[in-house]
Amino acid sequence: MKRKEGFILRQMGSQYVAVAVGEVSKEFNGLVRLNGSGAFLWECLAENQSNEQLIQALMGKYEIEEEEATDGVETFLTEIRKAGLLYE
Repeated sequence: MKRKEGFILRQMGSQYVAVAVGEVSKEFNGLVRLNGSGAFLWECLAENQSNEQLIQALMGKYEIEEEEATDGVETFLTEIRKAGLLYE
């Protein structure tokens, strides 16, 4: 899976926001708030990634156990799917 094109990621304090730009902003009016791990996963999805690749990347970045990484990836993917920001 891969995130949709046409969004930029910006840091605002300890939070991050993904904002639609260009033509995409005509269809998506709003922003997506992300924490640090969400921003990391967002960047990972610039390229096609499987669930397992995302879990492994999160485990490596934050030195967490597989169960915690799996929960984090599932939560993240659920939210960006709801927003329509994911190619699968």
